[in-house]
Amino acid sequence: MALMTWDEALGNGVASIDDQHRELVSLMNALYDSASTGEPRDTVRLFDQLLEHTVAHFRHEESLFINTGYPEAERHRRHHELLTAKAIEYRDCAAKGDMMALRAEVLPRLATSLTMHIQKDDKDTCAFLCSMGVA
Repeated sequence: MALMTWDEALGNGVASIDDQHRELVSLMNALYDSASTGEPRDTVRLFDQLLEHTVAHFRHEESLFINTGYPEAERHRRHHELLTAKAIEYRDCAAKGDMMALRAEVLPRLATSLTMHIQKDDKDTCAFLCSMGVA
């Protein structure tokens, strides 16, 4: 069962960002499945992979901010920091082996945070990036 589903409501019009968001959704779903059927250490490995992709994605977005002079770059970067800190905290839950809490509470909260970030912060940012010729 999927925790998150990619649909056009998550698309923001910047291909590289949308592709990375699709990958993050896929990793979230793999992590969710692993929390119910996999070994805890495999779940932690998947969480580490999600964190690596998340950090790389945020760096990519932030490089676009710099290259285009995005006026809300600092605010958006702070949101990235908060999301990363939250994900690291949630990863620690996985490391403790509490797969039930991870599946029932932690990952749904993280999925909600990710979806809200994509649909609000990234939507606004991508509108600016598209106006600057980034596609």
